[in-house]
Amino acid sequence: MVLGEAIAAGAAGAHSLFSYNRGNFMFDRKQRQESEYQILEWRAAQAELWRSDIRDIIGLTEKKMDSYLVVATLTLGMCVGLFTEGRLEPGTPPWLLHFYMLNLGSAFMYLLMSVWLAFHASIVASCSSVRLLTQFVRLPVPTWEQLEGMRTYACSYEANRAKAMLRIPFTGRTAREQSDAHNKRGAAADPWGWEHVGVDRELYELQEHPAALRRHIVLARRAARQYQCYDAFARVAMSFGVNQLLNAIAYYCLGYVAVQDGSPWPACCIVVIMTAIAVTMVHLDFSLTLRELRLAQLLIFSGPVCAAAATCAWTLRGPDAEGFVMTMLPLAYASHGLWLLFALVAIGLEAQPNGALLPTKFRAVLYLDVFGWLARKKGQPTATSVSQGAVAAVAAAAAAGKAATKEGTMEHVYKALSQTAPSSPNQPQTMKRRVSFAKSLPELRRALRQDLALWESAAVQRVLAEQDRA
Repeated sequence: MVLGEAIAAGAAGAHSLFSYNRGNFMFDRKQRQESEYQILEWRAAQAELWRSDIRDIIGLTEKKMDSYLVVATLTLGMCVGLFTEGRLEPGTPPWLLHFYMLNLGSAFMYLLMSVWLAFHASIVASCSSVRLLTQFVRLPVPTWEQLEGMRTYACSYEANRAKAMLRIPFTGRTAREQSDAHNKRGAAADPWGWEHVGVDRELYELQEHPAALRRHIVLARRAARQYQCYDAFARVAMSFGVNQLLNAIAYYCLGYVAVQDGSPWPACCIVVIMTAIAVTMVHLDFSLTLRELRLAQLLIFSGPVCAAAATCAWTLRGPDAEGFVMTMLPLAYASHGLWLLFALVAIGLEAQPNGALLPTKFRAVLYLDVFGWLARKKGQPTATSVSQGAVAAVAAAAAAGKAATKEGTMEHVYKALSQTAPSSPNQPQTMKRRVSFAKSLPELRRALRQDLALWESAAVQRVLAEQDRA
């Protein structure tokens, strides 16, 4: 009788434990399924953010080209109007016509080039955006096999070990120990041994990386080499064309107001105004030192001022001023030529790590540098120094492992690793180092986790406890 009651009580207890653990199992599997669905949503949101990044980065060029086309087309129409309606009357000195037509022809050439470059850049940028979005930066839509892997059948509970199915409550690993399992690679993340820890899955969308080292940013930068030069030089050509157009307007006023109307001083005032506008535009467009800016102002003013002085002398004194005019004309020609040569040098052409040749001292190009990749000025940290600092940070993070485990989190260690990643390559060699360091980050993290897991092991803790007692 007693034996029968004991057997019945044992069976009832086993049934209760079985039902209790089965309920826990089904609850855990439901939570896991909801977690998997949430992970899918997070991955999709991250991928959508990357696609938005592609549209924003490449859209910069598309929007700018639309603005450039409007301005360049309007100024090109002004050039055509001066060619047709802005003819100077007979009796104008031939040398003044030379200045007028040379500057007007140069303006037409630069502006037409700006329109063509803007068209090309806009088309290539649009094609690059479509190519990246349709072939490379896609939403992580799960396959049928992945969806099947997210579900769990109720009969799967029968595949568990008998010890797990009859586990007595409040025995085994505590909740703290269970949560620590997430930091150990290769260990099960649940008491049933069905789930892997998050770090083992290595989901790229949920990994922490510096923005400049993300795959989609690297792809966008590679694609930029196809249109970045056209974007930059469309703006440079428009700036040069407007500069030459202002000179042409100044010489037209000299021929129309000073020569035909006999009013040299109002014409000189217009020359000063047009030249001042040209100097202001150079100050806005170019990133120059004070010395370079002063030299640019001298070259811009010298040509129109010498031509204006020669025109005033020719208007007031006639043939008697021929000697003075012949002295001023070479200076005017030389100043115009030297200004164009100086401007070509001052834009600072430099080859970039992606192969593009960009005018790095032109402000409109600097605005393209969203991630600060263009060559930095002296005295600022370079990618090489940042990479060396990152390696030192890895060593410091390993040394800080004991403190990390005491705090129960590795977040600040990973944060130190990611914050020291380089963010502005200046040369192809440093760019290679930067990409190599980024690829080595997962391995470094895995090695660090393994070291910390060894540190947390019972054998090491026992030895440390014995040393503390000694």
